[in-house]
Amino acid sequence: MQEQSLTLAKLFGEGCMLQRDVPVAVWGWAPAGESVTVTCQSSRAQATANAEGYWRVTLDPLEFGGPFRLAVSTPEESVVRSCYVGDVFLCSGQSNMELPMGWVRYDDPQSWDRPADSLLRHCKVAVDTDFETPRADVTEARWVGCDAATLEEFTAVGYYFARVLRNDLDVPVGLINVSLGGSPIASWMDAASLEDFPWAAEALQGYTTNAQAQERSEQSLKAIADWHDEAERRALEQEPGEWMPVTLPGVLAQQYAWLQDWSGILELSVPVELPETVDGTSVEKLEGLLRLGTWKDSDRTFVNNVFVGSCPDMYVLHDYAIPAGILHAGVNTVHVRLTVEHGSARVMPGKALTLAVGSHSVNLADGAPWRMRVLCHMDGPCPSEDFIRWKPTALYNAMLAPCAGYTVRGVLWYQGESDTGPTHPDYERALASMIALWRSLWKQPRLPFLVVQLPELGVDCEDDGGWPTVRQAEWNTMLHVQDVATVVALGSGQWNDLHPVTKIPVGERLADLALGLVYDGSSLPQPYLDKVETQSHEDGTREFVVRSAALVCDNGTVRECDAVPLACGAEPLVFELVDHAGQCHTVAAHIDGSTVRLPYEDQVSEIRYAWHCDRQGALLRSEQDVAVPPARLIL
Repeated sequence: MQEQSLTLAKLFGEGCMLQRDVPVAVWGWAPAGESVTVTCQSSRAQATANAEGYWRVTLDPLEFGGPFRLAVSTPEESVVRSCYVGDVFLCSGQSNMELPMGWVRYDDPQSWDRPADSLLRHCKVAVDTDFETPRADVTEARWVGCDAATLEEFTAVGYYFARVLRNDLDVPVGLINVSLGGSPIASWMDAASLEDFPWAAEALQGYTTNAQAQERSEQSLKAIADWHDEAERRALEQEPGEWMPVTLPGVLAQQYAWLQDWSGILELSVPVELPETVDGTSVEKLEGLLRLGTWKDSDRTFVNNVFVGSCPDMYVLHDYAIPAGILHAGVNTVHVRLTVEHGSARVMPGKALTLAVGSHSVNLADGAPWRMRVLCHMDGPCPSEDFIRWKPTALYNAMLAPCAGYTVRGVLWYQGESDTGPTHPDYERALASMIALWRSLWKQPRLPFLVVQLPELGVDCEDDGGWPTVRQAEWNTMLHVQDVATVVALGSGQWNDLHPVTKIPVGERLADLALGLVYDGSSLPQPYLDKVETQSHEDGTREFVVRSAALVCDNGTVRECDAVPLACGAEPLVFELVDHAGQCHTVAAHIDGSTVRLPYEDQVSEIRYAWHCDRQGALLRSEQDVAVPPARLIL
């Protein structure tokens, strides 16, 4: 058996960020029985590797700045890393936390023009699963400073959050990104915490070992690959169908009924005429940008028969850079080879469909002469992947548990979309249980959690109460669990996108709450709808008066503050009245200072605001532009 060499846990890689002003744990492995010495700044600590080779030390508090020298040595070996010291935040959740800056590049190009900042750092923990036991170390972790080459790797929400802290506090900020798109909350919890949730054990049946899980995953991936191989074979062997006109964007089956529940490969094409020069430069010498929104399901896109990009599914923005030399004056052609995997071909309405060259942009929607033809028809939909990485405990064991103890200042949590299904009634308990688990692992009983409440969404989600229930759970956690603050994200979502690119307001609001909860500042007041009264008038009429209250993060606590004046935009402000039979209808409402007034009706059992996946009517806010959370007020 090969002897263990001196090794640091992967989180302590080159350029890592250590937490300032508190004792800092550092750990790794060495030959059993070896004495290990760790130094950084003026702090020095020693430990002896145990029988398994594990060692752990605690350094005295470090001063912020960097780079510094983190040195680890035994009598026989030494390891040296450069490191920085500042405030470290763990960023976790699913796709809207994982979503990288590269995703929003064309919506926020200004961020790439900012000066490089080596004191703003990011570490993405590699995705992996384990169904058997918590691991001692992550598979891979890479720290990078912020510059034009690395910015695309940063979690977008985390970056916008950290940018505010860098500006307001002038201390280094490190982000440890432990997230995965599609992951339910149970995937980030351990087996003991999930014993109170019977559905978690049911979901793990047949996945009790890594070998079982891997076999199931490989079988599902093979079935998918076989389906795609067969589709490609048919497309090569069959003659393409006749071209037919099609209007984009939209659901294609609304134009051609035979596309309902149809799977196969379509080809869509549109001519794009360009001038000889743009901004004084020949078009042939210019780069272009093709923006196609989101398409269902996957595509391969060509411009003038040159491949420019592809997207694997309907959730990824089809933004394709076109290198110089591909476009030319006159008529150019865009071809999209669309694979329809699950029977509902769609080009999402409300998204930009454009081809831009410099300041010249051509609209490819609403009347552009698109045409379509069939390349092949499949006998059934594509098989679905067995997403083993979404199973309970899988990510906790392989990604989260190995990070436990890496000293952090707080946690950012953006998740819940995958828990809006049948398990949604348990989300509030699950979130509180997960927070308690993580605080126990980190041995920080008051570890601050900053939670993002789900924004609006009007497509590909059932409006069955699951989405608002998870939202309410995220809000209630702020009320019932100490040292938790919730960002109300209504207004930052997009009705037609599970992954809205509007991450700046979410990151900035997280930072505002952090300045009050994590630091000794004070956040903007967070208004919420608190209670309903019935008010009678001298003329005999009555009305419902919905009174608001407000919370503020102030000097490390969440507390009540004075109610604040409310406002809304130009759209009508609407609420819902629900009767004892469960029937509901909308009514117009109007703002009166910090209250909202609605017409009175008999037999009303509850009043709701924004209690749907997608909001209806105006967004209710404070005059300081802080959104009011959805509310369900029982009379």
